[in-house]
Amino acid sequence: MRPLLSPRLAACLAFTLGFQAVLAHGHASSAPPPDPARQAVRAFLAWEEKVRPSGARDADLGEPLPQLVSAELLCLLRAASAANDLSRRTAPGDKPPFVEGHLFLPSAWERPAGWALGSVKRRADEARVQVRFRYAGGAQRFTSTYFVDTASRPPRITDIDRGGTCDFCQSGRLTTALREALKDFPAAGAGACTTAR
Repeated sequence: MRPLLSPRLAACLAFTLGFQAVLAHGHASSAPPPDPARQAVRAFLAWEEKVRPSGARDADLGEPLPQLVSAELLCLLRAASAANDLSRRTAPGDKPPFVEGHLFLPSAWERPAGWALGSVKRRADEARVQVRFRYAGGAQRFTSTYFVDTASRPPRITDIDRGGTCDFCQSGRLTTALREALKDFPAAGAGACTTAR
């Protein structure tokens, strides 16, 4: 029986297939690596979506949050939790300041129907990642800006400009809002929260 391919044609075919495999490997290895800043924001939002924290509570501030946010932001969140405890002891009839509400999101009371990462702007060791939130019905869409310290390992979120523009929305930087509200509770320890990594 005669072979289907001549030795010369078989050799040419083998060379062609091998060359195509090398090209395919080269294209796969040349894919850009994941953006660490975007990965940091994605991991934080996955945590927020899973835990769905309401207010600031110690139970929500353990692992993995210290790996997701900066030491300063974590310190302020713990101070907010301490302010709740102080308020309960000193003014039991009053509502503590940080017992409910979505601190990290544009709307304090309504959860988003979804989110998508947007553009990234970089300056030295900081990246600013935009996140577009959409709400049920599509009538409300807000864009938050996440500030990421790209020099830390792993990169951590240092602040969030929440970007809400509705009646019960939150705008401006989260750290600024926390420090302002915590002025009424100096014993909560916010004064010890520094920008040190």
